[in-house]
Amino acid sequence: MFNVLFWNLNGKNLEQNCARLVNRHDVTVLVLAECVNPSAILRALNPKGQPARYYFVSDPDYPRLAVFSTHEHRQPELVHTGRHFVIHAFFAQTEDEMLVCSAHLWSKTQSEKDPVKHAARFNELARVLADIEEDRGHARTLLLGDLNANPFDYGMYSALGLNAVASRRIARRGSRRVGREYCYFYNPMWQFFGDATEPPGTYFWDAAEE
Repeated sequence: MFNVLFWNLNGKNLEQNCARLVNRHDVTVLVLAECVNPSAILRALNPKGQPARYYFVSDPDYPRLAVFSTHEHRQPELVHTGRHFVIHAFFAQTEDEMLVCSAHLWSKTQSEKDPVKHAARFNELARVLADIEEDRGHARTLLLGDLNANPFDYGMYSALGLNAVASRRIARRGSRRVGREYCYFYNPMWQFFGDATEPPGTYFWDAAEE
């Protein structure tokens, strides 16, 4: 099973906590934001006297995100790296490729107080993901991390942004047309705003174009 764990450490030394969580849940990919000591994390993940199972796979020149993974089937490929998100290609036992975008996005309380500019940042991320999916020939993408956004923020739900919907049923359609086709993301965080029933929420309009 392909299990992914994300945690924003907020600069704290939580190596043993990470190791316990990874072992308990048999984590395949561990993504840490604000990780000040990746080497200490790696030592905790690979105890002395045991064969090394986890490897550091992110770019050391971009310390905002630290990504660790097992290489049980095939070594992951670093597809894109940037200050706020990195994208890896992982390969399951069936050899089907899956893209994992690990993100620690722009904070509203710092440089992106302007909601228009904040939404534009999500448009930028969406364009990068769309270009990479087109180049790789599939849309099997998992986006995770600290997005510094609410599910109902414009950059999250708009077609130009992440196009992330609350309904699995809608997400399974694959895309919607707003001038051109935009692929859907399913946003499971909506479950924490309701009971995850269909249709989601107390009122639902299925013909929205934005």
